Amino acid sequence: DFKQGVEFTRYAEPALPHAEIVSVETDRELGVHVLADYRRICEDRGRLFRREGVASFSEFRDRGGSMPRHIILIDEFQVLFEGADSRAAAASDLLDYLARQGRAYGVHLVLCTQTLRGIHQFVRALSANLGVRIALACGDEDSRLVLSERNPAAKNLSSPPEAVLNLDHGETSGNLILSVPLAAPESLDQHQDNLRSLANRAGWDKKPFVHDGKKLSTFPDALPADCGLLLGERLGLGGFESLPMHDGLKSNILLVGQNPLALAGTAMSIITSLQESGSVDACHLLDFGEDSSYLETVVDRRYERLDDLLDQLDETEQSGQTTLVVLAGMDQADGQTASGLGISKNPEVALWDRLVERLLESPSGRCRFVAISSSWQRFTRRVDTRKLLPAFDLRIANNLSADDASVLIGKRTPVIMAERGLFIDCSRDHEIRFRPFALPRNTA
Repeated sequence: DFKQGVEFTRYAEPALPHAEIVSVETDRELGVHVLADYRRICEDRGRLFRREGVASFSEFRDRGGSMPRHIILIDEFQVLFEGADSRAAAASDLLDYLARQGRAYGVHLVLCTQTLRGIHQFVRALSANLGVRIALACGDEDSRLVLSERNPAAKNLSSPPEAVLNLDHGETSGNLILSVPLAAPESLDQHQDNLRSLANRAGWDKKPFVHDGKKLSTFPDALPADCGLLLGERLGLGGFESLPMHDGLKSNILLVGQNPLALAGTAMSIITSLQESGSVDACHLLDFGEDSSYLETVVDRRYERLDDLLDQLDETEQSGQTTLVVLAGMDQADGQTASGLGISKNPEVALWDRLVERLLESPSGRCRFVAISSSWQRFTRRVDTRKLLPAFDLRIANNLSADDASVLIGKRTPVIMAERGLFIDCSRDHEIRFRPFALPRNTA
């Protein structure tokens, strides 16, 4: 639903039992990821059909195969094409694929809109593969666009409640005039109650993945086994977004975000998954600000001074232990604590030379750093990023402008919203977009 959650909220809570995903407050990025997931479903089914020697979804089920039919209903689908950018192009390609080939694999589209302004070219490209068309009262131009170039019938309708139903790709001979039923709230409530009763009797206990684009994802009660380095919730049809643990341990991690809740949830998921994997023997925290109290439950020791931390690392390196060091509040260090992180003439700057040396050499040693900053602008003022950024092949951005994100990530990237995260492995130009977690309930 691209209409600020107005229409589909009733299907999210209480949940519609047979829905796979219910998305309210949807943004274009999520929409493209969902469509991409359904394309992968079609491709997976195509490979299965070839192995089974069948040509279509119907033939597979006629031969006794068990496979659900998917219906993708998108309200205000024209939002996908706003901006005429790479996401609009991706949405156009995916919808074209699903409209042309989805039916053969049991995947169907229902596209709804109140306006076609500005998307004529996309509608014309799709329409050849949309056999069923419904138009309510509209002008001559829109009627010809929805039904067909030779079919202006919708301009003569009374609205509400009349509509033209056409089952013949818009040919005028296929026009049927119908009266649209009123979807009164009490009627919808009754239908949903009936569906839930039917699901209960059938023992159907699955719940849909509910996505609210204005909220962070819920932190899992327990991390999945072998989840790797957990970033957050994957965009699309749900699940978790993570890295293989050996990839997560190959470099230091820099986390920069201006949504404090998303920043905290992402830091917690990374640190918790690293610890639960058994890949680190000890976890130390040094906070230059006052925002990391949520981490105290998951670290072994908190340090107040950088020199104490560095001395401890010198000692533990000789023991062969693998140590995780969390540097929180990197943008809040003051002269007394950190000598301006290396740009001050204060004698304590030597400590930061030691830290930078540690950061640069850590991938080849037994110490890994997770550095956290809540402000990119303050971070760049306090740190010589040209010297420090090469120590962080793994970088995560949240709630940054396109300009700031592009500098951090190392290439041009769109704005990163408050409820989104972007991970990149700079060593191989591999990026992952995800939905950050909020903090666990017991720490929020």
